[in-house]
Amino acid sequence: MQAKIAEMADDDRAIAARIHEIVLKTAPALVPRTFYGMPAYARDGKVVCFFQAKSKFKVRYSTLGFQPDARLDE
Repeated sequence: MQAKIAEMADDDRAIAARIHEIVLKTAPALVPRTFYGMPAYARDGKVVCFFQAKSKFKVRYSTLGFQPDARLDE
């Protein structure tokens, strides 16, 4: 995953690196991995959150997304 973060444009890389630090500190049980070429974090083999770099999708903003398995409502 660090390699994917290193490939990003400067502004996306800074955000992705900070998200990586925060996730590892606050949710050490999550396992870093890639998800469709994006940095992601999994629990029990299922991706629960991921970072979409704006430069990859040529959009205005980068996104931190959550999968249903994140169970944010529970």
